[in-house]
Amino acid sequence: MATHKHKKEAVITSPNKTKLHLIHKPLLEDTDKDKHIPKVLKNVFHEHKFNLADGSSLFNLYELAAALKDMNESVFSHHVNESKNDFAKWIKDVMHEHDLADQLGCIKSKQETEAAVLRHLVDNLAQGPIAHDYMNVNNFFNLIKEQ
Repeated sequence: MATHKHKKEAVITSPNKTKLHLIHKPLLEDTDKDKHIPKVLKNVFHEHKFNLADGSSLFNLYELAAALKDMNESVFSHHVNESKNDFAKWIKDVMHEHDLADQLGCIKSKQETEAAVLRHLVDNLAQGPIAHDYMNVNNFFNLIKEQ
């Protein structure tokens, strides 16, 4: 199996000696410099970005959360309505974040969608190794004092 920068190739020889080249390309960027970035913050490749009805594009869950904050209701309802939830489909099919996709599948409001995405980000970041780099007791108490 030959390995390329962003794809893996397997060569299978059929009984009649025909060679089939099977290429698997991951949906999320995963370069050596990105190894320390949690999965929930990684960008999808350009061809898997989410194109919003207003013409802007999203590459990760953080960008979705930020976009939802200021998103026009007509743009939101274009993607989420009684018959579909494009955000849940993208998150499930591209990012493979099935728990979040299942939650979003039941949600029809912009505010609840934003809250679910933010909660998912916080939960995943708090459990990962990146949390130890940025959170310590002093930072935690400084955050509490500021409120």
